Amino acid sequence: MKKSNLVLHEGTVKHRKASESVLKSDSGIMKIFCTKPTAQRDQVKIFEVKYAVGIACHSSISSVDHFTEIVSELSKGQALENVKLHRTKCSAILKNIVSISVLEELISELKSSKYSLLIDESTDIAGSKHLTFVLPIIQDFESVNASFQATDAEPSKVFSELKQLHTYFASRLYQNPSESTVTLPLDRVRFGAKFEFKLSKSQLSEQEKSNIKKRCHGFLLEAKSQLDKRLSQDMDILENLKYFQPKECLSQIRKPFQRIAASFTHLVDNPSVGKETDLKLELQYDEILLVQWKKEFDGDEIPNDSVTFWVAVKQYENAAGVKCFSELAEMVLNAHVIPLSNAYVERIFSHVTNIKSKVRNRLTLETMEAVLRIRSKLAEEKICCNKFKVTDKMLRYVRLEMSR
Repeated sequence: MKKSNLVLHEGTVKHRKASESVLKSDSGIMKIFCTKPTAQRDQVKIFEVKYAVGIACHSSISSVDHFTEIVSELSKGQALENVKLHRTKCSAILKNIVSISVLEELISELKSSKYSLLIDESTDIAGSKHLTFVLPIIQDFESVNASFQATDAEPSKVFSELKQLHTYFASRLYQNPSESTVTLPLDRVRFGAKFEFKLSKSQLSEQEKSNIKKRCHGFLLEAKSQLDKRLSQDMDILENLKYFQPKECLSQIRKPFQRIAASFTHLVDNPSVGKETDLKLELQYDEILLVQWKKEFDGDEIPNDSVTFWVAVKQYENAAGVKCFSELAEMVLNAHVIPLSNAYVERIFSHVTNIKSKVRNRLTLETMEAVLRIRSKLAEEKICCNKFKVTDKMLRYVRLEMSR
């Protein structure tokens, strides 16, 4: 059929009447393809997406059936009267719209920044408490472990505590704690004053006392061995990170850049040739003292958190609009990518247990993954579902999903 014939047909009375009847029909397909999106329809879509996120955060997906009917009933004559959100559509929104959008946003962020992968290979090992020897050791380990479990722990402080604990155990076992080669004889090993006192007052034979000391000595050696495995290969980076804490790097008596540069310069993105990079970083390190940083933060107060501070330093622009500390800030932020522990991974497992309970044992893996990703995103941004923003990309995905 020629285009000229179609153009002539478009102007006929028969075609106009037929097209008007089609547009007035209740066909869902024609509503999608022959009507333009309006602010009212977008308002309904935004509500459905936000409502689905709220359901994912606080209740089971099946509950959306009843809640939607209540909303629709109480919104007669308003935009939300047209809300049609049931469990199938709610699951589709979570899996095919919100979860995908969050995942794409995460991938986009990772393409332009460094990141670390955590692989959980831990196992739970139960231990027995013998006399008063084990209890102080357990308390020492629990104290350090609590530091590693903190969400926003300062890396240098946490690993400093771990190193101190390692040195403490080495001093109890070896003649030279720094080398850890020659062990102390059994009678010179530091088992603890309370343990020695109780053991001396016991009615045990000398052989039995010796056997107990040998077992405790073995326990100390194993504890020291486990600490050896947990000392990071990047310890020099983590130790020197303390010099980039806001209070340290803005101090007039701070450590010179040359003394700490060797641990960090390889972390610069797209570095130029050796000395040129070092000179540029050193210049930025020196000039950072010239800025009134209190004015760059809310409340005229410099944050104690290193990441928050250096993110602001990276975004800082001088009078010419140049980000004059970007390389230095990028170097420090890349160093903070090194993970302290697998605590975040363990929290994810806890979330999975909460989401897929005995009551919700039919929840599919795809839906659970979507709910978990959405909850993790909200937790990362420290907001709840009522503060969730529906993006333009999500609205486009809604329209695509409706057209299928």
